[in-house]
Parts: sequence; C-alpha cells; structure tokens
Amino acid sequence: MKVLIPNAAKPGNLGDMAILNVLLARLRSRKNTIMIHCFNPEEQKKEMLSKPCLYYWAAFQTRSNIHRLTRTLILAIGLLMPERFEKILPRDLQLILSDYKTADQIVLQGGGYFRSKKGLRQQINAVMNAIFILFAKKYRKPVTIRPMSFGPFSNTYTEWLCGTLISLADTIYIRDGVSYDVIAKYIPAARLMRAPDDALSLKPVKVKKHSQRTLGFTIREWVNIKDREIFLSRFADFIHRTAEDQRCSIIQPIIQADLPEYGEGDRLITARLVKLLEGKGLRITRQRCPKTVNQALASYGKLSYLIGMRMHSCIFAHVQGIPFTAIAYEHKHSLLKTTKNQVKSLAALGTKV
Repeated sequence: MKVLIPNAAKPGNLGDMAILNVLLARLRSRKNTIMIHCFNPEEQKKEMLSKPCLYYWAAFQTRSNIHRLTRTLILAIGLLMPERFEKILPRDLQLILSDYKTADQIVLQGGGYFRSKKGLRQQINAVMNAIFILFAKKYRKPVTIRPMSFGPFSNTYTEWLCGTLISLADTIYIRDGVSYDVIAKYIPAARLMRAPDDALSLKPVKVKKHSQRTLGFTIREWVNIKDREIFLSRFADFIHRTAEDQRCSIIQPIIQADLPEYGEGDRLITARLVKLLEGKGLRITRQRCPKTVNQALASYGKLSYLIGMRMHSCIFAHVQGIPFTAIAYEHKHSLLKTTKNQVKSLAALGTKV
C-alpha cells in the first residue's frame, strides 16, 4: 500500500523528528511504500527522500511576500480546480499533487501544530496546517491524523475553522484529554480516539552518565515580552532550588529546537537564562545541541534530572528513565502526568502567557 505523509517534520525540531521516526518505523513494519512531503526538504533529503509539502511550497520556498501571496492563491485555485485542468498549474506543484493522486492513504504526522497565539500570521499558520486534508479529500483519499493536540487558540473563530477542517479526516487520534474535550465539539466521537504521543514509543539508548550529578534544562520562547524578565528570573530561581534539592553540581543547557527562521529557535532565550544562572554562581557546562533523535536521547540519558519546557525533552528523559519536572505552557503537557513526574505550569512560576 502507498502511504503519503504530507506534513513530515523539518529537521531542527527534535520532538517533531522523534514523532516522525516512530511513524516511519510503524509504516515500514507493515511493508508500506512511503512518500514523504516535508518542510525544508533540502535539509531533509540528507536523511530521507522527500518533496516539499504544500504549505512549504506556498509560504516558505520563496520568502518574498508577493510570491507567498501568489503561490497561496495558486494553491487555492488548484484546490477548487477540476483535475482535468490541473495541467496549467506550475510543474513543481503538479509533482507534489501527483503523490496525493497515487497514494492509497494519507497519514498526517501528529504533534501540536493546530493552535494559535495572537496575530494574523498565527491564525494563517493554524489553518494552513489543514491544507493537506483538503487536498486529500479532493482526490477522495482516506485521511488518518496521528496523535495530536488541538489548541489552545487565541479566538473561537480559528478554533471553529480548524475543528471544521479537521472533521474532514476519517480517523483522528488525540493525545491529551483537554484537546479531546475541545475538538469533540466539532467531530463525532466515533472518529476520535485517544492515543499517547508517538514519541513515547521510542526505545532507550545506552549511555554512560556524567561523573557528577548533572541537572539539564530546556526552555523556549513563549512568554509575552513584558513578562519575560520575570519568567526568566523565576525560572533561574527554580533551577537553583532544584539543583540543590537534587544535589546536582553541574547545570547542562540543551537546545531542543534550532529553527529560528520558523520561530523555533531556543538559543537566544537559553543564553539569557544561562547568564542569570552564572550570576547565581552555578557551574554551567557548554550547551548541547543534538542533531538527531538518538543524540538527543543520549544527551538526556546522561543527566541526573531535567527541568523541561520543551515537552518532548521531558518525553526523551522519560524514555531514558530520567526524572524530570515539566514546565507546562499548554494543555498538551497534561499527557506527561501519566509518567508520574512533576508538571508545573507557567502560572506556578508567577508568569502569564
């Protein structure tokens, strides 16, 4: 059977890559022929053969706003256009769409991409993640969405629109209870199923622990600018207290996502937190930036304890048997409560999102 993954993760976000790796392993175990469309396909081709996904083709392959608008309009026309007229579409777009036509099934990678903060770009991003479902339905293909979160959204209209578009899928797996309750307003329960995040199926790797007890941390840009300094200060205090409680003499920063061009870069916020920690006299080692999922598992496996704001950093730690405290900024973190580790909200650090 031919299976198309139309929204494969871009290299640089290790959580998304972990989800993709597990999905690929499952599909290959069933002897499926797999076609992959992804963000940043030039980089992804180092790991696996792929084409650009529709969203990347429209909005990121060329960075000019005029080109983005033109390609988005072409994509909309292609969606509404009868198949027999598609020969007038750009050749590279035709090649992408040919995989939709030949696939027996469309399987969307899971994750937390159906959400939005304030701002027009955030609303467009949330809706554009449903474009894969619309084209799959144009070609009358069955659609499965692997375990995902739904929301939070900055307004009810975007929530309604995304919920309505997702309802076109045939089978939808939801990875946390809050998301399930929200999306159940738009989709019949018969097509909704609860399932854990795919990355929880990763296998641990063998590593040698650091000779001294080491506390690792991950952090991401998420808090409003006006609250950022308070958040960083309290995050630093929390790391300091936890290091003392866990008898950790070394602090290890870990970069979980390194994609600043997509708003997914952790380096700058990590560097600011490191300065605060150094001001407290803590011993900080050079930050680690794993490039592969196995390297990430090894990095977390060497720790004695983790404070993770990146949800999948906590999943990596869990897979490796490392205790952690998750700093939750969305309801998707509720799925981590099943690991019997701590989950603290941003509110617990005195911060508003």
